[in-house]
Amino acid sequence: MQKLALSCRLVGLAGLLMMVSPTAGAADPAERVSLELELGAAQLQKNELQSPNDASATRFDLARVLGTDSTQGTGRVTVRIPAAGGDEWLAVYAPLTFEGSATLDQTVVYEGRTFAGAPETRASYRFDTYRLTWRRAVIQSAETTVRLGVTGLVRDAAISLSQAGVSASRSNTGLVPLLHGSLERRLGSRISLIGDVDALGSGQGYAVDLSLRAQYVLDTRWAVSAGYRMLDGGADNDTLYNFARIEWLTLGVRRSF
Repeated sequence: MQKLALSCRLVGLAGLLMMVSPTAGAADPAERVSLELELGAAQLQKNELQSPNDASATRFDLARVLGTDSTQGTGRVTVRIPAAGGDEWLAVYAPLTFEGSATLDQTVVYEGRTFAGAPETRASYRFDTYRLTWRRAVIQSAETTVRLGVTGLVRDAAISLSQAGVSASRSNTGLVPLLHGSLERRLGSRISLIGDVDALGSGQGYAVDLSLRAQYVLDTRWAVSAGYRMLDGGADNDTLYNFARIEWLTLGVRRSF
């Protein structure tokens, strides 16, 4: 059901993107509001988990529990709003959910519940994020633009395990401040290479959201892109040990207004 709901939301947003009528005026796309839809098949490379983070719980890799279901479709929507003086605002909605089942290769104790190795175990990993970024152009020329800024990320995350007669779940919602940087290198009037990153680290963990993509401008309103995205990070504190890495190839379409 979560996969179906995600698909419906993204299809609806894609439809909105396609149906919006052109506005008057042919300003530079870089100076107009834009809406971008990005889709991809995300692969959970690892998700090492121990909760609580002490001897009473087992440290295990959730990606192995998901098995072949560790690759699932995902997407994100980005609204870009230019401001005066080379400033920009980005608003991002990025839902991400993995669900699957497998047989555990060991007995696992998670959130005080014991999961035996023999029965089939179902796992769910959700990491939805909502982001607001402010960034400013610090280098801007005909070929190159470098922007630096800050991102406020709200995460809505949950990890669940269940098997016959036993289930356990841990959820977490919180605000994470990140540093932001982006680089755009224009190779001509239509083709650009774009890299952007939100990242920050501390003694108890780190977070990285990295994207590298090539963009092709179709006309003054439409552009398409293809590239690579990686999410990497986690936390090691008194109550939780959890480090995950997710990678995927992306396809995107952008509409300027």
